[in-house]
Amino acid sequence: AGLVVGTIPLIESTQEAVNFFLFSIPFNFYALVTILITLLFAFEKLPWVPGKQMRNAIKRSRETGELDRAGSQPLAADELTEMKVPEDYRPGLLDFIGPIGTLLGVAIIPFVYVFAFISQEDASVLIAEAFILAVLAAFAIAKIKGMPLKTIMDGFIDGCKGVTIGAVILGLAVTLKEVADSVGTAAYVVEQLGDLIPAFILPGIFTFLCMIIAFSTGTAFGTYAVVFPVALPLAYAIEPSTLFIMICFAAVVGGAVFGDKCSPISDTTILSSLATGCDLMDHVRTQFPLATAAAIIGLILHALVVIMFV
Repeated sequence: AGLVVGTIPLIESTQEAVNFFLFSIPFNFYALVTILITLLFAFEKLPWVPGKQMRNAIKRSRETGELDRAGSQPLAADELTEMKVPEDYRPGLLDFIGPIGTLLGVAIIPFVYVFAFISQEDASVLIAEAFILAVLAAFAIAKIKGMPLKTIMDGFIDGCKGVTIGAVILGLAVTLKEVADSVGTAAYVVEQLGDLIPAFILPGIFTFLCMIIAFSTGTAFGTYAVVFPVALPLAYAIEPSTLFIMICFAAVVGGAVFGDKCSPISDTTILSSLATGCDLMDHVRTQFPLATAAAIIGLILHALVVIMFV
């Protein structure tokens, strides 16, 4: 929200930024198509699997039972599988439902209710309070079930370590946005390109640009910081309709997620390989064709929606 507030007249407050994001979700065709492809792939209902390496891997696992190719170097997943849980502690469903239920109950449900039935202006997102209460709920459940307080605090500290990089990236992203605003990057780009780009290809340009940046840097947040402050003013200059801006907004989000998901230097890509114990580059090479297929379909759908409805 902080990256897009004030970039165009349609988004003048944090609340409007959050609302804009929520309403743009149906136009994030890359994400929606990815979910569909993943579901079909999981149930082996995908008509054709793109990528020779993925097809070879499927054939190898079915015929020989070997999950990794010969010569691969699977990443160890000890950091994620060897949890520091006391031997006499019995984890259960309550350990998950308690914190998550608190998070949803405090942050999401009141927002949806107030936004839908009371007033859009009065709706507020209690994200910070919700996360704090969710952590406290996890503390309380663990303590009631007999976990020592020292062990609880050690787990909390380990969790904080895990999200530190994300917090730093987010802070730097907001800083970069302020720098772009100060030097007038958006105004310059709009002046140079505003009259040259047809509306129906702009979402595709944003998606492709974000794919490259996120793949090269391994971060979606950093990509948002680079692209959003320029993309939204440019889109508004070409076609100042709410629908078109939402489509462009979703194109930026989808493109950045693609690049982040497929980049071998992305934390999410590395963690996926760690958690499954597979070769990092094998994971990238088998995932890339599937993600690319979803991105191409998303690009086509963006162009069609703009041509038909904008």
